[in-house]
Amino acid sequence: MIFKLKGVDLVTKSVLVVVHTHFQLLTAIQLKMTVYEKDTVDIILCDHVMGFKAVYFELGISTLFSSIHYIDGARYDKILRKLLLLFTRLDPVLKPFSRNYDEFVYFNFTALNVALKRRVKAMNSACNAQLMAEGILSNIQYDLPLNFNSKAKRLMYKMLGESEARITEESYMYLYRHDLIDYERIPIKPLRIPDVDLSRFAGYLTSIYRDCRVIISERFIFFEQPHNQDGYSCDDETLINITADLIGRDDIMIKLHPRSVNNRFPGLRTLPASKTPWEAFVLNQNMNDKVFITIDSASAINARLLYKCKARVILLYKVLGISNRKYSPVILDKFVVNIREAAGGQEWIYVPKDIEEYKIVLKRINDAETLSHL
Repeated sequence: MIFKLKGVDLVTKSVLVVVHTHFQLLTAIQLKMTVYEKDTVDIILCDHVMGFKAVYFELGISTLFSSIHYIDGARYDKILRKLLLLFTRLDPVLKPFSRNYDEFVYFNFTALNVALKRRVKAMNSACNAQLMAEGILSNIQYDLPLNFNSKAKRLMYKMLGESEARITEESYMYLYRHDLIDYERIPIKPLRIPDVDLSRFAGYLTSIYRDCRVIISERFIFFEQPHNQDGYSCDDETLINITADLIGRDDIMIKLHPRSVNNRFPGLRTLPASKTPWEAFVLNQNMNDKVFITIDSASAINARLLYKCKARVILLYKVLGISNRKYSPVILDKFVVNIREAAGGQEWIYVPKDIEEYKIVLKRINDAETLSHL
């Protein structure tokens, strides 16, 4: 069931959106081009990742958003700054947002976002606070439980007047594919993000992420992920060498993760770590004949499910026996089943159980791709 807010579609609304990642920015742009097309939308870029300051200037040239604000998110990681958030009127950074907003939209459940929500609702108690998706995997896990996992955090949010139960009861969540929602794991009421005009969307992304025009000629793209940086043992280098040996080193490219500091893959072509989200590359060139290989990266799956790219996807979370801390193998298995059912029997996503099966899948796909290019 998809819920629709009552009484808000007939008038122009004033909306404040806060984003912490580049994909959240993509979601905000899509919401502005669809749900909020006729509304006044202000956006806050909260820099927890690479490149938001540069994007801030590029967004300022466009007229899509009514106003654009940049906040250094790292400053709110400090305890004294978090305590200042308890007294929002004293924080000069929050002062520009003391106005009447009809909706406040966010994804990450942080002290800063809770304080912003508190600020705008103090100005307008009828303001709707909505959550939004960050990629297709938001359909199986939302952000809140991960942020109530310590007594200190629970105390902070309680002092800010917030709780998981209150958010679950009051909020809606903008999601991309309602047919793939795991309602058992997402108790929040879903709102569907409408399909966007992909040509207009791609053109706008090109204006703010200019390096997405780089042509990728390799057929196989391996998505590096930050599992090792996040404290999980991940031998992705062995898998990449196996892949390169099977398909040829000239036909594989490694997409480095945005948080990568060093290139761990000498001798192979890499797409350098950058601020540009993978989805911007997908929307600006034909990748229908590509094969995306990843442990469990949402970017590889987003391309197919959200942006009509017909690339095939190989997920390796079973081969390595690890997965992102948000998504256990059991949850991912169920999600893959839902994807296959929604695809109507089309075979485009593969989940090998071990290295030997991975080699078989890779060889079968490579042979088929090679024949199609003759």
